[in-house]
Amino acid sequence: MKCHIPSANVKVLAKAIQTLSRIGDELYIQPHADGIYFRTVDAQRSAFATFDFHRSFFLHYSSSSNQASSSQSQAQPEICKVAMKSCLSVFRTQNINVEMCKLFFSNNGRMLVFQLVCRHSICKTHHVPVIQTETLQANYNKSTARNKLLTQSKLLIDALQNFSNNQDEITISVAASKMILRNFTETGEFMKNTVRTEFALESTEFDSLQIGVDATVTFNLKELRALLSFAEVCSLPVSGHFDNTPGRPIIFCVNNQPAFDAEIVLATMSSNDTSTFSQSQSTISQRSVNESALRKRPSTSIDPSQSTQKRPTPATPSTPQQPVLSQPPITPQIHTEIEEIQQLHWEDDEEEDSTDSMNTTQTDAVVLAYDSDGESGK
Repeated sequence: MKCHIPSANVKVLAKAIQTLSRIGDELYIQPHADGIYFRTVDAQRSAFATFDFHRSFFLHYSSSSNQASSSQSQAQPEICKVAMKSCLSVFRTQNINVEMCKLFFSNNGRMLVFQLVCRHSICKTHHVPVIQTETLQANYNKSTARNKLLTQSKLLIDALQNFSNNQDEITISVAASKMILRNFTETGEFMKNTVRTEFALESTEFDSLQIGVDATVTFNLKELRALLSFAEVCSLPVSGHFDNTPGRPIIFCVNNQPAFDAEIVLATMSSNDTSTFSQSQSTISQRSVNESALRKRPSTSIDPSQSTQKRPTPATPSTPQQPVLSQPPITPQIHTEIEEIQQLHWEDDEEEDSTDSMNTTQTDAVVLAYDSDGESGK
């Protein structure tokens, strides 16, 4: 396999690999007679994506090595698997200076080579090791789907902006004249912690809406966002194909004939899962209504046993009810204080009497001494 990709299509190839990286961790490359398949699948095997680049997408394409030796020709793998991160590193920077990209196998098919030919004769070569040769094929047929839609990518992108970025699943319901999108929550706490969103699109907003049977399907939203992002960059419409059969996949396609086309196949939730969720949803709703009714209902009945236990014992005149905290008597304390005050007054009076008597004695002594002196003076 050897091919040359022009500068304008290198950006398309880089965006395609980025889209595939949002779905799976491994890239499957399968050359065929009319082009090359780039495919991936997620870890849960619930999403499959494929890009088919036709001959008109390349400047030059050959499915064989065109080597003279048949042994070297047999060494080229029919399909190979490489790490997605290794391919992303090739187109990590903007390829504004890339004039052509060469893609081929080397080292007997053990290396996948991306050779970027840039301006001023600059050549960047990236060698990506081949993990193993493996076949990847999804079993589906979109032509049997009875419901088909065709719309511009911007319409679905604007509709999905009404949902949270961390929304995992989305439910699509179609009727004769419209399509309804609503978020899907599997946990039982949606009544308290999750915002319920529902968005309706009329049939006149689509380029084409063919509803063969009313259907409701639930699928992962992350992969659809990735394809819509690719379609918006390339300014291409998106088509959807699905049915009302439980468990059948839903297919979204982007077509740009004759250069390339892309398809994403998403697993849908079976009817058993949706019915179980509906039953749990109704049970939780009824439980919430009952709890709110019990909180708002006034209490009109009294349990006799509880009233007997809580009824206080009536007080009788002969046995007055004792207070919880006993207070000390006030009157004896007042009398005690009065007695202490009187005692202090008595002690003061006695001290004054003793002081007066001492002063009188001293005065008498002085007078007597004066008299004696006077007499002696005389």
